[in-house]
Amino acid sequence: MEPLQQILDEYKVNYLTEYSGRRGIHVWIIFSHLIKKDKAFQILSFFRNKLLAQIGELCYANLDLFPATNVSKGNIVGKQVKMPLSCHRASGRSWLCEREFIIPDLMDEVGFLAQQLDILSRYNVNDYQRVCESIDVNDEELIVRLKYRKYEINNDISLSIWETIEILSETKVYAEIFQRLMQGQALRNDWLVVLGTFSPLNDGGAFVTELYSIFPNYDVKKTAINIKKYREAYYPATFEYLYQIYGIEMEKNIEKNDTGFSYLLKRKGIVPKVDESNIINNKKRDDAISICDTVQKEIKYVLDNDEVLNISVWNNLNRIKATELFRLEKIVESLLGAEAYSFSV
Repeated sequence: MEPLQQILDEYKVNYLTEYSGRRGIHVWIIFSHLIKKDKAFQILSFFRNKLLAQIGELCYANLDLFPATNVSKGNIVGKQVKMPLSCHRASGRSWLCEREFIIPDLMDEVGFLAQQLDILSRYNVNDYQRVCESIDVNDEELIVRLKYRKYEINNDISLSIWETIEILSETKVYAEIFQRLMQGQALRNDWLVVLGTFSPLNDGGAFVTELYSIFPNYDVKKTAINIKKYREAYYPATFEYLYQIYGIEMEKNIEKNDTGFSYLLKRKGIVPKVDESNIINNKKRDDAISICDTVQKEIKYVLDNDEVLNISVWNNLNRIKATELFRLEKIVESLLGAEAYSFSV
């Protein structure tokens, strides 16, 4: 915890620390106004990368980012974080604390709340522009980072499964992905990253199918269905983006805008041609807040969280009618101004 606090102090970022009541410590960075999800993610990624560079590969260091990605695609349940002072079924209440994590007297309700209010009253929220300046990044740079590349392949490429795994495993990010695949413990992101890595082959997913057939838990039918469903939607991800979403410090000899696909081909003496006319950026049109999607995610989240919730919350969420959601959407759009303040949820 102390290394992260030192980094935030160095960049003059104000933060609140909170013992979660169960599994760790939350660090809250609060801004004076709403900022978009992709910008929040990249600011957090900056500090995470600074921390990883400082502590190295310590096995006990484990960070969860909120937001965890810069987009909401594939976010089925949602990645909400529990509100400060929330309660937990397993271990009771969480609490805000300062440098030393001293357990407060939870039995003295009035004293406990007074102490928490004192911490909150002394906290100064952050100015977004000042934080951007402190990390030497301007606002525009936060939204034009390259995430994927497309390639033009004009000739047949011969790849062997084991040589491919060996070459890509020279990078830390692919080494970890293939290790999880070999152990039958793959994450959903692992599957999609591998699929996107070999999408330029235009072989109908034959190489990916053969690759997955060597791993435990291989399901012929499920693999075929998923390849058909997702093959046209994913492309080789840049190393900068991969190392960000997996929270790994990038090796110094890796080009951040390169991809696993081009890295593999270059190691085999082939220089792929980048389709410059169709490079995919993460600078997209943001969708306005979707109240309907938010409610559905909250319903699923209630089933998956460890907070102490009243059953009435679940019942009330399920009772909301489509017409009510539509009216709420219009109210939110009118209050925030869809063009000026829209953000992904």
